[in-house]
Amino acid sequence: MIRPRFLVFLAVLSLFPGPSLNAQQEAPKRTGFPVTLPGHGRVTFSSPVVADLDGSGGAKEIVVATAGLWNGSAYTSLPRLWVVRPDGTADPSGAVRWSTDLTSEPYATPAIGDLTGDGVPEIVVAYGGYSDEPAPGGVIVFRKTGTNSWSQLWQFQLSTPGVSTHVLSSPSLGDVDGDGLLDVVIGALDLKVHALKGTTGAEIAGFPVLVYDSVRGSPALADLDGDGQIEIVVGADCNAQGPPINTKSGGALWVLRRDGSIYPGFPQFVTPPLGEIPVGIGTAPVVGDIDGDGCPEIVAGTDQSTSTAQKYLYAWHNDGTPVAGWPVSLTGHASGDQALANLDADAALEVVATDDTGRVYGIDGNGTKLFQTLPKSYQGASAVAASGPIVAQIGSENPAILVGAVDWQVTILSKTGVQLSDDGPAIDGKLLYVTGSPVRYPLVTDLTGTGTLTLVAASKINMGSDSDAGVHAWPLGTTGALPWPFYQQDEKHSGWAPPKSTAAACAPVPPATKFYPLTPCRFADSRWDGLLTYGGPAYAAGEIRPITVTDNTYMPFVCGVPATAKAVALNVTVTAPSSAGTVRVYPGGEAVPVASALSYGAGRTKANNAVVRLSPDGRGNISVKAEQPSGTVHVILDVSGYFQ
Repeated sequence: MIRPRFLVFLAVLSLFPGPSLNAQQEAPKRTGFPVTLPGHGRVTFSSPVVADLDGSGGAKEIVVATAGLWNGSAYTSLPRLWVVRPDGTADPSGAVRWSTDLTSEPYATPAIGDLTGDGVPEIVVAYGGYSDEPAPGGVIVFRKTGTNSWSQLWQFQLSTPGVSTHVLSSPSLGDVDGDGLLDVVIGALDLKVHALKGTTGAEIAGFPVLVYDSVRGSPALADLDGDGQIEIVVGADCNAQGPPINTKSGGALWVLRRDGSIYPGFPQFVTPPLGEIPVGIGTAPVVGDIDGDGCPEIVAGTDQSTSTAQKYLYAWHNDGTPVAGWPVSLTGHASGDQALANLDADAALEVVATDDTGRVYGIDGNGTKLFQTLPKSYQGASAVAASGPIVAQIGSENPAILVGAVDWQVTILSKTGVQLSDDGPAIDGKLLYVTGSPVRYPLVTDLTGTGTLTLVAASKINMGSDSDAGVHAWPLGTTGALPWPFYQQDEKHSGWAPPKSTAAACAPVPPATKFYPLTPCRFADSRWDGLLTYGGPAYAAGEIRPITVTDNTYMPFVCGVPATAKAVALNVTVTAPSSAGTVRVYPGGEAVPVASALSYGAGRTKANNAVVRLSPDGRGNISVKAEQPSGTVHVILDVSGYFQ
């Protein structure tokens, strides 16, 4: 596994000593901070998260995951999950409330939410990172079992021979199956999206879903169409594959329903110019109304890469159509997950983004760049890297933008891109929020439950050992608006901007269609030898076979169904069934319907007409399922027209 450039930079940069502050004015730390977490490495790729782990509605604990100490072939000290008290060292039992070892490096940021419905939140940790350790990735959930203790509720471990199963995707929590309790959603390097029952860790019906390439960014969980059910929005790498998969080289944005079926209009593919190296969608998608129409849009960016292509942020409506003015070009590839916040007090949210040249952007919903700035470190040098942004009101600055990884500090910008924190040696009253190594994502919260804001960052202690982590906290004043104060907006990593509600009127409306007749044409016959999914062998009992109906070079006969077709008129025939059964023909990627195209008896040949919608993702697929208790059956498909 090759680390992206930004992550390599963070690892290399952190080898150097911490900053010498000289005459800089360092911001005062909150009493009890920084807190040292000894002996299990720094907080490197993960980020801190906070929540009231007692469920009391008061102060919040800080949860961080450290990377462990790896000597190139083995851990000399395991990665560890830590719970840190909100008052630092003020408690007689010390700053650390609880900790436990993990089996491999946590690249992901922990999530926190009440999975069991008892009013007390659980801690959800995905593990398996960019190091070369052979341990498979997975998810562990810890539940509170005592005043200062948590125990494992369940563990889900991926293990596929010959396939990397590391989980780089931070878990997202939401009610996927509609039972009123939170579930856990992750993507992984096993090329799948997993939705896990929050109480048990079992896969929810319809999952995992194969998306054909690696998933590195966290899923966003949002109701896109106002039906009260969340959809799963996730970006992935993508490689070109022929029918019936029909993917392209580059990146893919997938949207999945709660049953694992594909939401209409997706996936959407992003591809490079001919001859350029393709780049996948590596950032976590974010969801919110960026154009002021009252309905949600989806924003995502391509990953860090050496490619000169696809240095873009993309935005789609909830029906998969691109938002006017997008994609938006960046100087580099996106270096972190975007944030959404209202920067100009209009009816729509703006996009805040960073790229791997260190630049920070504010972008209007119409694709116009409101600002583009290159922050400076406390030494006056321009940034060479910047993490993903968060957004919160700080004092009268409503909102302010905060990023990490600009040297060893958290950098604060105004909503117009003006740097408010220390940007050089001059003594000008700007404060320095310094740590001991690069920070991936900071956060802003009311840590103590007293109506005051605290800035929290985790890396290591300034001038401290690489064996130790450091948790830093600075008071920021009275609590104000917090539009995007965490990695992926909140401690559940929903990726969905407030108010986190969608009107029923936002449901996409399919366009009207017209029927175009064709000379009847046979395009699939399981009696034919080979021919991908168009030919044999016979269908086994219960087999589902995907078939591309729109014209392509893999078809045995080109029948005249264009790529723009939305549905087709078919004749469905079965012959030589070894037992009685039914055939179901339905849009590719959707759940198996109750209704069948035809039923048949053993040894009978039978035919019926059907009008079948093509897959809502625009790839021109149908699915054919042979339902019989045993044996085989031949299925023959002829097309006589299409709708578009």
